[in-house]
Amino acid sequence: MSGEYDLVIIGFTPEGIYTALNAVSLNARVALVSQNCQGENLALYRYSLREIGRCYKEGKNAAQFAISGQINEINLETEIARRESAIATIAEQNSPAILSAAGVDFIEGMGEFCRRPQLAFIVAGRKLRSRSYIVAMGTRPRLPELKSLQEVGYLTADLLWRSPTLQQLPQNLAILGNTFFALELAQSLVRLGKTITLAIDTRILPQEEPEAARLIQAQLEGEGIELLTDSPVTQVKKIPPKKWLQVGDRAIETDEIIWAAGCQWNLEGLNLEAFGIDPASPNINPKLQTCNSQIYICGSIEDELKLSSRSQYESDIALHNALHFSTCKGDRDRLPHAVFTDPNLTRIGLTEERAKQKYGEKNIVVYHRYFKQVSLALLREETTGFLKIILNRKGAILGATIVGSQATELINLLTLARQNQISIDRLAELYPISPSFSEIIWQTARDWQRDRLTKNPSKNYIRHLWLTLCRRN
Repeated sequence: MSGEYDLVIIGFTPEGIYTALNAVSLNARVALVSQNCQGENLALYRYSLREIGRCYKEGKNAAQFAISGQINEINLETEIARRESAIATIAEQNSPAILSAAGVDFIEGMGEFCRRPQLAFIVAGRKLRSRSYIVAMGTRPRLPELKSLQEVGYLTADLLWRSPTLQQLPQNLAILGNTFFALELAQSLVRLGKTITLAIDTRILPQEEPEAARLIQAQLEGEGIELLTDSPVTQVKKIPPKKWLQVGDRAIETDEIIWAAGCQWNLEGLNLEAFGIDPASPNINPKLQTCNSQIYICGSIEDELKLSSRSQYESDIALHNALHFSTCKGDRDRLPHAVFTDPNLTRIGLTEERAKQKYGEKNIVVYHRYFKQVSLALLREETTGFLKIILNRKGAILGATIVGSQATELINLLTLARQNQISIDRLAELYPISPSFSEIIWQTARDWQRDRLTKNPSKNYIRHLWLTLCRRN
């Protein structure tokens, strides 16, 4: 039995579901093969864990200010159940039944590509032929290279959420990895009362602005996390009932090890080798094509958090090229990324160092604004953080970093401005609702305008002359 489609998508994942629904809306004949994926959005589980940690912290703070009565203790099992219920409700919106009702041919099972007599995907006794194929199977945790760690055993970050793993975690934990999620996980668990050691083989957040990385490091250490930077793990041993790690020049004792050191492709079992595609390291061009122009792969290996914005962006690129002419190229610098610690860290575009390298130090301008200058931040006592924005001499936004409350919301405005080449002058015309956190962007834009006026002699002279004439009248 065979089927003819405009597009076959492999992987019942959030990006696969998103691509299938978009393709159907374009009147394409679409098949979605589950490939044993469960449709789970790991970003929701990770966000839920952060929210539970935040609730525990707020509960402790509330207890300090309780005048009378008793603050109810937060129950971990109840909190997990509440969020699992919410995630289940979200999952129902993209269930196989909903997909089928929308016009997607949902096929349960695992399959593989075949080359002859023509390219097809074989699953459940069916040969699916299509103009194009999109592989959207996501990623999985990267395995550690250290043999002694594999022998001793460890937990992976993607399984921590699941009950009863989270409830049964021991008191002392060592987290290994310099990923965004390793930082977030360390903060969440220390707020749950765990004793955390975070070992990083480089400096913290090496790709971010140094002052942003230092602030996040100070915040984590201030909450009680022992943070070991530039400290690679060289040896792991188990001396019951403890596990021991040689971290740099130190020996660390812990109850359990959590491995949170990035992702690898999840492409095995598809017979991609028959087309010269390496499942461990596929060569993908900016159009998200493999060396076979009919096979696309979306799901960035760099997107360790599986941010929906990046997954959806890559899905849109792959879908456009699969159904139309292959002219659309991806540019990940257009998209913001975030570290969901508390406070959040977000960035779009270039850092100051990269901007200097690309445009020259004399051709960029850097502005800082601090949350302690924002009225709502003062009222809420959320003054930790800053906005740093890098501009060219004409006011075009080259990059921006925000650390602070609501950073993940504020970065969207700067992303829109950068993508549409809106200068910072136009942002000065926002006049945001006050009090609000968005005032920090408006304040920075006004700083730029004042500096331009001060440093432009002709404009300053005309302004001075006009004011003089007005006073005389």
